[in-house]
Amino acid sequence: MRKHIFELIAVAVVILLSTACTEHQQMSQKEKEVDSLMNAAYKQHDYKRIITLADLHQQSGSLSDMKAGYWRGYAYQRMREIPIAEKEWKSALELEIGNREDLEYYAKTANRLASLLFVKFDYQGTIRVAFPAIEVMKKNDYTLNADYANLHTYIGNCQLKLGHPDEAASNYALAYDHYLKVTKADDEIADYTSSIIGIIYIITT
Repeated sequence: MRKHIFELIAVAVVILLSTACTEHQQMSQKEKEVDSLMNAAYKQHDYKRIITLADLHQQSGSLSDMKAGYWRGYAYQRMREIPIAEKEWKSALELEIGNREDLEYYAKTANRLASLLFVKFDYQGTIRVAFPAIEVMKKNDYTLNADYANLHTYIGNCQLKLGHPDEAASNYALAYDHYLKVTKADDEIADYTSSIIGIIYIITT
């Protein structure tokens, strides 16, 4: 009798594990499909569709809150609805980072928001975004990317504008070093291109 009960439990466990694995695979496939749809809208400059997709798939759970916030902010910025973009990105940066992809989009969001604030001549606001983001990225060992280097560049820009050239030089040096590392280590064309642009900017500043 006891042996029979153990066999039933073993079968139940196998079924549960199999179901969980299937559900995970289905969710992973759905996330890939959403990424494909989002990239297609991005390439077509269809910003309203990006927002629609972000809203829809955030609700379904196939797009994380962090990723959805990044994409909505991007779309609103491209449509020149700057206050809404700023709000979306600030809200995204307050979210908990759940996994590596969230960390990646946290970095992208911080980079975009720092850029937006700098262009608005909000130098203190830029620094308030960039410094904490840099600390989060360092803590999570996510510094070998152009977003991290860009944040140091924005801080340097602000320090220069605020009359602190020595501090600015220090951040430019950090940014330059990371841009060089990215060009040597990262095969991602967007990161490589951004790093080359960053290097040229620092050299000519």
